Amino acid sequence: MDISIIVPTLGNIELLNNFLNSVTFTQPIDNFEILIINQGDPILINNFSIADNKILNNIKIYNVEFRGLSKAKNYGALNASYRIIFFVDDDAELFDNTLNIASSFFENSNLDVLFGRVTDKDGNNTVINFSNEESYLDVKKFEGKFIESAMFIKRDIILKYPFDENLGAGCFFGAEEGYDVVYRMLIDSVPIYYSPLLVVYHPNKTVNYQSKAAFNRVFFYRTGFAYICRKHSLNKKILSRLFLLICSIPVFVLIMPKKLNYYILEITAIIVGYIMSKNFIEKKHE
Repeated sequence: MDISIIVPTLGNIELLNNFLNSVTFTQPIDNFEILIINQGDPILINNFSIADNKILNNIKIYNVEFRGLSKAKNYGALNASYRIIFFVDDDAELFDNTLNIASSFFENSNLDVLFGRVTDKDGNNTVINFSNEESYLDVKKFEGKFIESAMFIKRDIILKYPFDENLGAGCFFGAEEGYDVVYRMLIDSVPIYYSPLLVVYHPNKTVNYQSKAAFNRVFFYRTGFAYICRKHSLNKKILSRLFLLICSIPVFVLIMPKKLNYYILEITAIIVGYIMSKNFIEKKHE
């Protein structure tokens, strides 16, 4: 399978070296390219220290001046050479069979998009609780069956359904760019398949509910959540989350007071995100 691997990054060389080494040991050298979309300090090929330098011939580095994860992914897709695109995080790594399994699915099925899951080195789910059920995605039931960092997609499809550049890390609405693009494709009946057999390594991020990093994360993630709820009129989704959070406040006060500020901030972020998203969405549709 000829494949373009797109890696948005802020320039962490150690993480990129780990990823590139994982590709070296899992992918033939002659039928792929790696597009590194770097939004940090400029990166040169000689910055890398990897086990097999032959892989350097397959790397294209784009040192860009813009910021935004979705914009970086769209930029990578526009510059990709091959029919299949694999979007992956810079702190991810490939397992021995990751690309072989993806290749087999595309060769033997009429797929436009394929999602796998992300795990730790022991095979335990990270980021979200993934479904154990292998299936096509349905617009009424697809949560737990997709994640952007284990996404293989035909180039012509992602060019037709680009990521919303108001969403994703580096933006005020800092998450849910994957949900948005999947939802739009499913509305148009694009065939999307999920298999838990397709696995990408991604470290598990522990949450300290009192840390500044956790507060930043929940705020920008939940503004993104509010954005997609408003954009796609997912009123039940946003109201049910707010209802659950508000009803849980007494529990946090009495039993888990250390988490109270975290979840109050989540409520605030959803409300602020919903209000502020109106102008961004209207401008996008002009």
